Amino acid sequence: MTLAEYVRTEGGAGLKPFSLHRFGYRGALDDTAALAEWLEANPSVNAIGAPAPPQAHPLRTVQARPGQEEFRRRIGDAYGWRCALTDCPEPSALQAAHLRDWRKHNRTPDGILLRADLHGLLDGGKLMLFSDRTVKVLSAFYAFLGEREIRFPKCPDDWPKLPPPWMGRASGNGLLA
Repeated sequence: MTLAEYVRTEGGAGLKPFSLHRFGYRGALDDTAALAEWLEANPSVNAIGAPAPPQAHPLRTVQARPGQEEFRRRIGDAYGWRCALTDCPEPSALQAAHLRDWRKHNRTPDGILLRADLHGLLDGGKLMLFSDRTVKVLSAFYAFLGEREIRFPKCPDDWPKLPPPWMGRASGNGLLA
């Protein structure tokens, strides 16, 4: 929609005087007929188009996970609040990633502490973690992680339940049984 069409249909609501005055328009914005004529006579200004309508931020429903805060605390404590792959110590950047369906498996061995970006790779199936502490990465940007060893918690009871490397399947959204 051109500015002239916008002025004719919407009355120019939302237009600011200074935005058109800088292009040489000196009339009143409430004189829509004169404004529309001026815009049509000035195709370079008219081509700018109508202002975009204000974008409403869509709301979404997020399912509350019972016990999520407790799970995050247990995982964080088990890993000393450091990422299991990068040793990142920043708590605000760390997330407790579920390795299995959280509705059935919510114990410490069912999760691992990762940086938020790595959690996204895990959930997206681009990061695979194995019981021999090896890592397989399906993203060129994060290829350096393939040389890392997963740091497990000190207590063997808290070690994550990961598949053996010969399985070669992701432990993220492909959720293990």
